[in-house]
Amino acid sequence: MQKIKAIVGGILAVIIVSLGVFIYASYTGIVEPMLVSAVATAALVLVTAVSVTLTLVLLSEERRARQQEIMPVFKLELKGFYLGHYGIALKNIGNGPAQNVEVNIELQSEKENRTITYPNVAPGNSIPVPEPFEEVKLEKDRFDEFGQITVKGTCEDVTGEEQSISDTYDFQKHANQPGWAPGNETIEDYLDDIVDELDDIEGEISDVESEIKSLR
Repeated sequence: MQKIKAIVGGILAVIIVSLGVFIYASYTGIVEPMLVSAVATAALVLVTAVSVTLTLVLLSEERRARQQEIMPVFKLELKGFYLGHYGIALKNIGNGPAQNVEVNIELQSEKENRTITYPNVAPGNSIPVPEPFEEVKLEKDRFDEFGQITVKGTCEDVTGEEQSISDTYDFQKHANQPGWAPGNETIEDYLDDIVDELDDIEGEISDVESEIKSLR
C-alpha cells in the first residue's frame, strides 16, 4: 500500500510540476495560452483519474483488512498423548471464528480418510480428530511410512461467507529427527510452518480479492 501511495504521489508531483512549467512558459510568451489551457484541462482529467484510482485501491485495501479481521484460517497440528502416540488436531489460527466447518482429512499413504463437521470453532481453538484412522497408529517410529496428512474443506466466517480450508502435515519432515516431539520443533521447522501459514493466508486473501472484484 505504501508503494502504491508513493507511485501515485510521484505521478501527481510530475503533473503539477509540468503544469507549473507550462503556466510559466505562457506567462513569458514562450507558449501560446490556448496550448496551456488544453494542457491544463488534460492535466485536470489525469489528476482526477489518478485520484479515483487511488480511492478504489484504498477501498479495496480497507475491505481486505476487514475480511482479515474476521477470517478463520485452519492448520493441521500433531499433538503428543502418551508413550510416543500422537493425534491430529485442526487449529483455527485466524482472527475470526469459523462456523459450519466441514473437512475431509486423508492419510495419503494409507488411503484412509474421514469427513468431520463442527458447528463453531473460535480463534485459537482446535477441532480434535477422534481416532480418524482406527487401523493406523500414529507413532513416531512409523512417521517415515505415513507421508502426508491433508485436509480440505470449507467453513463460513461470521458474515456467512464461505471460506476454503486446505493444509498438509508432512510426517517426512520429522521422521529422522532424533528427540523430536510436538512442542520442541527446531527453528527451521518453525520458519517452515510460518511460510506455510503465510501461503495459506495469501490464498485466502486472493479469494477475498476475487470476491471484492465480483462485487464491483
